[in-house]
Amino acid sequence: MSQSPNNEIDEAVTFLLELVNDLSNELESLRRIEAASIAAKLGGDAAAIEALVELAEGFAVESYAGAARLEVAREVAKLGDAESSVEILAAICEDDDLGWDEREEAAQEILRMGDTGHGVSGINAVLYFANESGVDMGIDEAEYRTSAAERMAEAGQIEAAVEVLKVITQDGVWSEHNRFSRVNRWNAAVTLSNLGDESAAAKAFFSLAVDDDINAGDQERLDAALMVAELGHWEKASEALVTVAAECEHEEIRLKAAIQVASHMDQGTERAIEIIGTLLARRYSYHQLTEAQMEREVSVDDQTPSLALDVAMTDQEKAWALILEATKILYPRAFTS
Repeated sequence: MSQSPNNEIDEAVTFLLELVNDLSNELESLRRIEAASIAAKLGGDAAAIEALVELAEGFAVESYAGAARLEVAREVAKLGDAESSVEILAAICEDDDLGWDEREEAAQEILRMGDTGHGVSGINAVLYFANESGVDMGIDEAEYRTSAAERMAEAGQIEAAVEVLKVITQDGVWSEHNRFSRVNRWNAAVTLSNLGDESAAAKAFFSLAVDDDINAGDQERLDAALMVAELGHWEKASEALVTVAAECEHEEIRLKAAIQVASHMDQGTERAIEIIGTLLARRYSYHQLTEAQMEREVSVDDQTPSLALDVAMTDQEKAWALILEATKILYPRAFTS
């Protein structure tokens, strides 16, 4: 009895894939790749990809087989497995035993796949090759990731775009050696917000607010904390603002952060008021503050200079209105009519 067409196809696929991985035969690498391609066309896509990945691993022990591994990676990409293709290409980039040309070509292949999450995942291998070889690939990782994420988002790949950006935003307070600057992290957080992932954006801004590294300016930390509040994540915003109020160097920034918590947050109010009291007690007594408020109101009414106000403005306090606002939080009954 003759075999059914399906059985014949299965046997043909099996035969072709045996040719692919049997390194004892003398088939050229291109013939092996061609055999896998035919097997895929016969319906054995997954098996063909698996065979090609195995072939690339077998070639990896041969220092002369870099070009063959490149062709295997390209064929795997054609068959629809971008992830495996990038893994093969990345291994080529990081293989110090291969020639410069083959590694550079693999790096360029990865860069050409930069509009996919899998393509971007290979960027570290590209940078490794560039650093080891002293080659300028013309890319900055943060800019590359942000640009790739924007292209993915335009193509509707929102989840992939978010994952690409998270690599930037999760650097910093969770990393001993920061790869990305605060500007990079801020821009990535803004892009996350623009993509609609407000939770990831809030987490990113929160990290910038509580990160007290040497390059973290007080105003930048406050701005980041306020962005968390703007995104509506009140619990994180309260924690971020209280951290800024407690840790920052400039008293004006600390007051602004504490006032935001005391005025608008459900959590952290007690600690914020405590910080406000500590800051103001360094310079003013309760009576001085209330008298200064009255002096200010008089000077505003008659538009004449106020000595008390002028002295206060020069006493290391650049924002008198801010002090008064903080005072009203501390002593609300003193300012009720």
